[in-house]
Amino acid sequence: MGKLKEMSQKAWAPFVLVLLIAPLFAFSVTPFAGVVIAGFGLYLLWKHEHFAKAGRIATTGALSFIALIGFVVAAVASGGDEVAEDEPEAEEASAAEAEEEEAPEEEATEEEEATEEEEATESKEYAVDPSIEFGDDSVSITIETDVPDGIEFGYEVEHVEDFDYWEDGDLLIEDGRASVEVDVSEYPGGEILVWVGLSGATNDEDLVEEAFGDWQGSEVSGDLSEDEYGMLYTYEETFQREGEPEEELTLSQENAIGSAEDYLAYTAFSKEGLIDQLEFEGFSNEEATFAVEYIDPDWYEQAVKSGEQYLDYSNFSRSGLIDQLEFEGFTNSQATHAVDEIGL
Repeated sequence: MGKLKEMSQKAWAPFVLVLLIAPLFAFSVTPFAGVVIAGFGLYLLWKHEHFAKAGRIATTGALSFIALIGFVVAAVASGGDEVAEDEPEAEEASAAEAEEEEAPEEEATEEEEATEEEEATESKEYAVDPSIEFGDDSVSITIETDVPDGIEFGYEVEHVEDFDYWEDGDLLIEDGRASVEVDVSEYPGGEILVWVGLSGATNDEDLVEEAFGDWQGSEVSGDLSEDEYGMLYTYEETFQREGEPEEELTLSQENAIGSAEDYLAYTAFSKEGLIDQLEFEGFSNEEATFAVEYIDPDWYEQAVKSGEQYLDYSNFSRSGLIDQLEFEGFTNSQATHAVDEIGL
């Protein structure tokens, strides 16, 4: 401490403090620290009076001027550093603001992309317009639709009470349309059901995927939607078909029918043989033929029964029994069927 006090009393001490140490602190610490040290140096200059008063005034002015320039330079440099330090912060703030501004834009973009994706996978709405016309002897089915060409609808036409009368098929869509006419002239009178349906499972897989998303129709709406049976579309109508009016029988026809049924209950006959028998009983050929065709038995079954009756009282070869049955009026087909059933 004593040595430091001794050094402060030297003539050169004010110059070292003002010209060397003060600028160094101004640059490395703060300009204010440089000012304090420079002030202390000037204080020493005047305290120890190493120079005349005029010399101290001149020295004070020169040192102050030099120190001032050093402080300005230090302040500018320090300010530049602060500015340099502030720039990244400003840049970061600007970047943050930019990110904040971009965030809504990105969110909007994401929403737009999501909307576009939804639109891309948006359900495809299809319309189907079936038309069914019932005639006396036919049913016309027409489908008009905007489903892609190549899709097939199925159809069924069936007698509700008699399942022997039933027909089904496919309706191939071409140019948005398909149609078919079904003959029901042989259907008996009663309720006729007409059904139209679309199944993704029975159509071409690639076409179904493109048109409906999958066979279950995951991307369809409108008239198409999967039901509990896996059908994408169904439609049905029924109509009442009038049967052929029953023909009123004459008394002779009724008697001929009764006589024919009695003969068949007793023994087997061919069609030709039963007509001959009825004519032998006095019925006209027209009455006998009408009666036999009216009851319309199974002539193949009659041939089998007749063959068994022959074998009950006599022996026959295969060809001999066929000949005998043909002699009785059975056709070759009926006679051959009989011996095959009997096992000859």
